[in-house]
Amino acid sequence: MILCRAVLLKLMLVTFVSWVALLGCFSENKPTFYIGVNHWLGYAPLYLSYLNSPPKNNEYTVIPLESASDVMTSLRNGTLEAGALTLDEVITLANEGIELDIVLVFDISNGADSLLVKPEVGSIHALRGQTVAVEYTAVGALLLTRALEQASMTLSDINLMNCPLNMHVQCYSKASAVVTFEPEKSTILELGALELFNSSQIKGEIIDVLAVRRDVHEKYVSEIQQVIKQYFKGYEDLYVQQDPKWLNQLSDFSSLTQEQLKVAYRGIEAVDIHGNIRLMQGESPKLSDRIAFMKNFLVERGLYLIEMDPLLLSTLIIFKGSNEKSLFSQR
Repeated sequence: MILCRAVLLKLMLVTFVSWVALLGCFSENKPTFYIGVNHWLGYAPLYLSYLNSPPKNNEYTVIPLESASDVMTSLRNGTLEAGALTLDEVITLANEGIELDIVLVFDISNGADSLLVKPEVGSIHALRGQTVAVEYTAVGALLLTRALEQASMTLSDINLMNCPLNMHVQCYSKASAVVTFEPEKSTILELGALELFNSSQIKGEIIDVLAVRRDVHEKYVSEIQQVIKQYFKGYEDLYVQQDPKWLNQLSDFSSLTQEQLKVAYRGIEAVDIHGNIRLMQGESPKLSDRIAFMKNFLVERGLYLIEMDPLLLSTLIIFKGSNEKSLFSQR
């Protein structure tokens, strides 16, 4: 099923409240497994693979939401079984008692997340006492904290304006700076913003993953396997084959031109099937080290108080009883 631009944009603009109400109205037809995503470019293969090859028996649905905060809220209240989030967002939910299993690594941000400022600001030091727009319940707080450290500053040295993803462009007009990411980053740069800090300076700290609520994980193993298999098929079509149809849909998904997309993806290191194996399998998965590092970082900076370790890394379950070639229909 391929949605035209108008329909896709309407989907992306559905508010969180309206979406929850919609679920209530059609609860009898609710698919078994809901996945929430915002329109971060790294999640595009998952969403576009769902649009182009929807499950025949309605086993799962990928729901586009306006922000990571909406995805986190939906996981908290149980209206989603899984969500596309950054590693620090997963740890935040785990700290609240929402136990999650990481089943897939989408990408590592390598420049796509940024601190953008008005031209007259000029430096991080100049942000002292100024207003910075950031979605501070999500990954933005992490990147902003790291940026301020470059100037020996903390969050207490600035004024915070909470700004969800869908409002980043508007917030930029009201604040001295905004923490944002693609595709909004490209739009704001075209307005004349300057980039003072980006995720390439903290490579390996912003990792995007698919997390499943542990209380439903075992119930939906086959659905999760199907989702992961479809994601890697989408990865192949979008990133490797660069299917023109998919590239056009990506422009709809992101509201960026093809030229803007080429620039935007330079800051995203997509993780393929081999990279997922390296990160998530073995007696001591490399992703476990990243989780430990990130948890310690959040505690040390006072961003979150974590008194226990509720987050346990699952294996990449698609590989249980499957071989690598089965994930790609053309191989």
